[in-house]
Amino acid sequence: MGEYYSWINIDKKEYICPVDFDLGNKLTESSHAHNALLCALFELLDEEWKGCRVIFAGDERELIPEEENDALKLLYSLSEACGYPGCISDTILELLVNVSYKFKATKKLYKEKPIDWSPPYRDLFLRTGREYKFIVNYTKKLYFKVNGGKNPLPGLMRFGCDGIGEWVGDVIGVADEVDSSLEEIVIVDNNDRDLILKLISEPSEPNDALRKLFNT
Repeated sequence: MGEYYSWINIDKKEYICPVDFDLGNKLTESSHAHNALLCALFELLDEEWKGCRVIFAGDERELIPEEENDALKLLYSLSEACGYPGCISDTILELLVNVSYKFKATKKLYKEKPIDWSPPYRDLFLRTGREYKFIVNYTKKLYFKVNGGKNPLPGLMRFGCDGIGEWVGDVIGVADEVDSSLEEIVIVDNNDRDLILKLISEPSEPNDALRKLFNT
């Protein structure tokens, strides 16, 4: 079956789920550019989730009390508080609020179901999400340009059985313009990772941005 992921906001205790946007829940199934889930995430990051810590959390990896990452420590404490110590999936269902249904793209899943559009449901399915030119890591003071193809953000923010992303616990955001104090990093396809690590290990003018990306 594989591990299923959701975008969770550990500070506001909210989440959005790929399947609500009619996308797959596995790590890379909702990473392609311009999809409705990422557009919803970006709008949230620019509005009510601004300054919050988000994680692309898998449902199979268990948290442990000894987590060193502050964001993961908080997530463990939340899981403990709701009676499911270490279990992310049960914590999401028990404690976090699903805000996927604020977005129009999720409405089609209910097209054949009767919905009472009176309050509090009247304001659901109205937002469209939006795209931005840049993803910014305010903690590390880095940014990258959003291009076509797969967006690397899910991998950078993942917490799952296949690993912990380099940006987990960092405050991230979106922008159409970036400050000159931020450093741009070049995101490459993972298929090129070994070649790039070889190139930046050579003594001649190593690419510091790529070193930061791969923690070398």
